[in-house]
Amino acid sequence: MKTFKYSLFSRLIYRYANIPVSLFLLIHVWVSIAGIYQNWIFAFPLLLNIIALVWINKFYIKSYNTFPFHIEIDNEKMICTDFFDRRKKVVLKHSDITEIKGGIFSGNKARPIYIYDEKHNIKLGFHHHLKGFNSVLTTILSNINHDLYSSLLDKVKELGDDQREKLKQKINKQKKKKSPSK
Repeated sequence: MKTFKYSLFSRLIYRYANIPVSLFLLIHVWVSIAGIYQNWIFAFPLLLNIIALVWINKFYIKSYNTFPFHIEIDNEKMICTDFFDRRKKVVLKHSDITEIKGGIFSGNKARPIYIYDEKHNIKLGFHHHLKGFNSVLTTILSNINHDLYSSLLDKVKELGDDQREKLKQKINKQKKKKSPSK
């Protein structure tokens, strides 16, 4: 089995960055509440800070439950450990994977990839900052069922065709702007 982990910096960001950000937003919430007594216009920053606070913590709670920081993988299964709850351990057989979403499969490489096993109600996520991310993804894709692999390949080809078409349109638009008018 091959072992993959996140770097120390990535672990700190994905696991604990919400703490200082939440404290900072809470200070702004309290300042906005105090400001409302002076002028009602402080209700808008209060609302924005509360929305940001909820959104950021919702993302981190989701990450705590779905993103392992230690992955062992071979051609049959992967063993995921070191979630936020350190006792949690998930064993996922490649043959049980029913869907893969996000990342390159959604057209945005910066987004995480989510792997689903509907049979056992498992959802796992991986960020591209995982050391050896391409190797993990290659191992998973080479061992999932053929129908799922074919549908993912078609999706990636379609996304590539769409991006090429958008790029051609953008280049043609720029050429039209640069061409001299008569």
